[in-house]
Amino acid sequence: MAFLYSLMSVVSYSNILAAILATMGGFFFALRAILVKKATVSGDPLEAVLVSYFVNFLTFLPLTLLLYGFSPGFTIKSIIAFIGAGLFGSFLGRTFSFLGIERVGASRTIPISNGYILLGSVFGILLLAEPITIGHFWGIILLVAGVFIVSYEIQSTSSDSLGKWKISIGLIFPLGALLFFSLDSVVAKVGLLEKTPAIPGLTLKFATASLMMSLFFLFRNRSLEAPFKAEDRKTYLWAGLVGSLAMGFYYLALGLARVVVVLPFIGLTPVFVLVLTYFYLQKLERITTLITIGTILVVSGIVLTSIFM
Repeated sequence: MAFLYSLMSVVSYSNILAAILATMGGFFFALRAILVKKATVSGDPLEAVLVSYFVNFLTFLPLTLLLYGFSPGFTIKSIIAFIGAGLFGSFLGRTFSFLGIERVGASRTIPISNGYILLGSVFGILLLAEPITIGHFWGIILLVAGVFIVSYEIQSTSSDSLGKWKISIGLIFPLGALLFFSLDSVVAKVGLLEKTPAIPGLTLKFATASLMMSLFFLFRNRSLEAPFKAEDRKTYLWAGLVGSLAMGFYYLALGLARVVVVLPFIGLTPVFVLVLTYFYLQKLERITTLITIGTILVVSGIVLTSIFM
């Protein structure tokens, strides 16, 4: 019944528009991953992260000033929440994600890191007292199975595994992205529950991420100007712009429909990554049967988890 109700709810105009916007968001998230992979063949993933943050911040700051002026509707709680989202999801999450894309590839990193819906759901149940349903439970099972298959494939084909356990060093990065994206979803939700609009929240989030990455560069005695002068700077900039579009479409969709309507379409990102990898990254990544099966399971789990959440 819950599944039928979810399908019927999509018939409304606002839900159809939200589904289209969320699907576009999922596509642009995938396109950003492809651009990052292309850039990090000769470039530096951390430079891509820094440029991307500044582009994101400079995209949402003018929108905040234009739409809300100097009264964006922050509360003390929402300020802390969006700063936390910038620290966990943007700074740590995206850094681990970009490093994972460089190390093990977009087609492997994105399905694993998208398992944040699994861990984020657990955090939501434990920290926000959200209910769990049978459909939600089976969605989690599919997610776990898909992440396990992709992880196994990384380990079995990796040349940097450690000892008899064959644990790939590269696997640390997509799993780290999964963890930090999960924390991001919880703290960002706390901020949105304070009725702070999404665009000012995103501005504060990316301001925090830009500051943290800048401090990280300075701590490592690295130039803040170098990423903007690098040979791959145009690709870095495009990745940042595409990422801003993805976030914009995602939050526009959330403004029109319930989360359970939006997330299944955002969850199509791994499928888009798989298709784009096949057409544009054949020389850089090899799509195996297990990667395909794992990706399908992850997406199926995301759809079930979202519908029955």
